Amino acid sequence: MNAAANNPGEIMPTLRQIMSVAAVVISGCSTTYSDTQYTTEQRSRIVLNAVTRQPVPGVIIAFKWVRTDADIEATRHYCVHAEIAMSDRDGRYQVPAWRGLGPMIVAQYKAGMTRVWQTPRDDHGVDLIKPFDGASKQRFEELERLVNSLNCPDEDIHEMQSLFVAIADEAQSMVHTDADARWAESFQITADAAKYGSEVAKMRHAARLNELGKQGGKQ
Repeated sequence: MNAAANNPGEIMPTLRQIMSVAAVVISGCSTTYSDTQYTTEQRSRIVLNAVTRQPVPGVIIAFKWVRTDADIEATRHYCVHAEIAMSDRDGRYQVPAWRGLGPMIVAQYKAGMTRVWQTPRDDHGVDLIKPFDGASKQRFEELERLVNSLNCPDEDIHEMQSLFVAIADEAQSMVHTDADARWAESFQITADAAKYGSEVAKMRHAARLNELGKQGGKQ
């Protein structure tokens, strides 16, 4: 018989060690959800043109909620929910809540305009956007960052399809070169995926490429 079996005092330290290690592992694993805190003033918001200070209607606002999983090896961030709203004719909109949590405001999008970032102390329920004055390549890159920031559940992306369609339409309006056309096609694929699902988006993409090939053969 194992001598330790006759001596509980030798077993108990081992159990305490196991419990101690388990406590470290458990304490090292955590899941939190983003919960941006808004005052009453900040929740009821208005979008203004940073140049004219006039309200801007028809701005699509994108919100997302993020889960953060942290352990001893890495910290991972996941979008767990997303929504959009649109500013009314007076430039106003309301910040939604999801499961009692406040969202991050990812973007205020309107074709040809760009977000003006503000510090928290400047946030009094006012969002500023201004006309975009950069090169088309810079605009494509900005739109790409916006789309990539919304890597969220498929059902939410479907509900937000009007945003992706608007981005694809703007991208298409900027096509002047083959490089521009490739950018625009990438946004069109995303818009199609939001509207119809990824499989249909692939088929529509293939059909467009086939049509382009036919047109090229006629030249």
